[in-house]
Amino acid sequence: METAQSLPTEEPPALKLRRDLLFSFQNEGEEPCYLIEDPVNEQYFRIGWLEHELIRQLDGTIQLPEALERLNHIYPEQAPLLTDIEIKTLAYWLMHSQLAYFQMPERKIWQLFNLPENPQHKTQWWNPLFIKINLVSPDEWLRKLLKKTQWILGWNFFWIVWLPVVISGLYLLAADSDRLISAATGLLSIHNAFYLIIIWAITKIIHEIFHGLVCKKYGGHIHEAGVFLVLLAPIGGYVNASSVWRFPNKWQRIHVSLAGMFVDLLIAGIFAWVWANTEQGALNFFAYNVILTAGLGTILFNANPLMRFDGYFILSDVLNIPNLYVAGQKYTQYLTKRYLQGQFEPLPAWTTTQKWIIKTYGILALWWRILIMIGILVTANLMMHGVGVIMATMGLFSWLGMPLIRFVKTLHKQPEAGSIVKHLLLVLGGTTIALLLILTQINWSPRWNAPAVLEYADNGFVHTQTNGFVKHIAVKNGDFVEAGTILLELENQELTAELKQLELQLKIHQQKRQQYLLKENLLSAAQVEQEKLLDTQHKYRKIVQEVSYLTIKAPISGYVIAEDLKMLEGAYLTKGKEILSIGDIQRMEVRFSIDQQDIDYFRANENKKAYFYSHGRVFQPVEATLNKVNPAGSKEIAHPSLTALVGGEINIRPKSANEKTEMNTDSQYEYLEPRFNGLMRLSHEQSHHFKAGETGRVVIESTPQALWEIIYFKLDRYFRILKARTEQMLNQQNVGH
Repeated sequence: METAQSLPTEEPPALKLRRDLLFSFQNEGEEPCYLIEDPVNEQYFRIGWLEHELIRQLDGTIQLPEALERLNHIYPEQAPLLTDIEIKTLAYWLMHSQLAYFQMPERKIWQLFNLPENPQHKTQWWNPLFIKINLVSPDEWLRKLLKKTQWILGWNFFWIVWLPVVISGLYLLAADSDRLISAATGLLSIHNAFYLIIIWAITKIIHEIFHGLVCKKYGGHIHEAGVFLVLLAPIGGYVNASSVWRFPNKWQRIHVSLAGMFVDLLIAGIFAWVWANTEQGALNFFAYNVILTAGLGTILFNANPLMRFDGYFILSDVLNIPNLYVAGQKYTQYLTKRYLQGQFEPLPAWTTTQKWIIKTYGILALWWRILIMIGILVTANLMMHGVGVIMATMGLFSWLGMPLIRFVKTLHKQPEAGSIVKHLLLVLGGTTIALLLILTQINWSPRWNAPAVLEYADNGFVHTQTNGFVKHIAVKNGDFVEAGTILLELENQELTAELKQLELQLKIHQQKRQQYLLKENLLSAAQVEQEKLLDTQHKYRKIVQEVSYLTIKAPISGYVIAEDLKMLEGAYLTKGKEILSIGDIQRMEVRFSIDQQDIDYFRANENKKAYFYSHGRVFQPVEATLNKVNPAGSKEIAHPSLTALVGGEINIRPKSANEKTEMNTDSQYEYLEPRFNGLMRLSHEQSHHFKAGETGRVVIESTPQALWEIIYFKLDRYFRILKARTEQMLNQQNVGH
């Protein structure tokens, strides 16, 4: 039972309980309770045994004080059962919840209390970041569908179909985890956004349908269904299954809450089989989208008990704490009033176990809401540019501004308003002074980092320049070679045959030209043969060069680096195939890729101290000099081992056919945003501790700065980036017009 926020001082009016209310006894948890069902407003309330015994006597002739007096006589050892304040609170709760008619002394008419407009409904349209829209009443449609699908909701289907599909699907994903991770590269690309939203919407519709079906299975009804919009995108649906509170068995309510996740994981398991048994292509990527939205999405969101989704209702029923979320909010409101406003209000009479659970849950849920709000605000700014700024501003006003306005409006009505204001000013003043001291007196050295990979210094990559079979391998891994040393010999019989054919044609054209020159009447024929000879000579020189490429030589002096060189024996190599590299194994270089937002920091630290943290030894950083930062950015992939395609952190996307043509490159992928390359050389001694190909991070530290300077710099950079994006968007619009 909820209490009124501010209790009037006058005596409550006479009350008469509504006759159409439905009461049911529930004996779950530490204390038995009664459930009140309001069939008109389709609302449910839980009250204790004592409150039930009191309000059932309200027939218009008996009022709460008289009813309490009767109970005090029946249970004299527990008298007084309720205080005057608790009686008054109960009376106003019944009236404001429209569970009882009231009658004012001056008017002998029984009437219901007119509910004021919910302030949350007013603020919803101030907050375009999160919108809830009621669409249909699906109860009758679900009743018909249940007759055809009830077999899916039973234990036989769970053991025979659901469990094997989900477990085997999970095994398939785990067995091919590398491909699963690398497939994420294009998941959040703009090209996939539309399909991702459509798949998400379809899976969430099925999710909500199964909530409704299980609710109908146990005799509940679904009078409302709709959709949630976050950043104007339909990220989820909902069904109003509040009728589950009339179910006497909590496991039935838990089954309703589990139904959506049940079908989500089943869909994910089915499409895990599709993904694992198809090659890369449209169907494979579609299956991957479904796996992430139906599988990972339901675990991160629906199963999360800190949000009022399925996981929360399951937790609330398992712990036997109804309205756990509301109870947690009451505790955080208690903390706010106690420490910000200086008001002390007693907490509800929770048991010791309930007290710790509710306090912990309330604080965790508060921090989670704050993180979600910050995430949505940042996403709105980054993804929607100028429109996102407007939406974020409206969202902030809805979340912070409107509650503050309501607080100010109700403050003057409270008799202790003066002491509340004094306490607030004291707290705000102390907080402001502490914040100023922190911002001005505490120095911090900001750290920036970039993904990196180790390579040999002066590394020269050797590629094939023509097609051919490997005939002979003249070196092995670790050999030192001089520039020009033969490394491999290829064989291409078609090429050598074409060379011999051209040699024969050259001799024929030379002989014919010589013969025609000896005869005056055949000078024109000699000229034709001369042209044929020149053309054949051009082809011959080209083929001779191609044949010379069959012998692969070292471009520079150094050590051969190719661990799998022996496996190339007899293999057919195409033109452009990288076969080995030559470098100085005594010296290694750290090559790293810098995000464009961090390039200014790295350029400012050029030729200064930096650290390399290898992923294999994160607690053993290597100090070296940041030798070079390329000031020109590019989307061309310079370090494939750092990309998400092979498990790295840099997201990439497939190139379009036009981009491949314009850039004159065979590369199939590119960075999402331009990145900048950097170089850090290690000493001989440092190089001995690493191997080529190890990945890690390059970390730089700036000189210590006051916190306010760091915050100012970051805000200034953020607004400069925002301004540049806005100007770019306007320029694109102008070009379009």
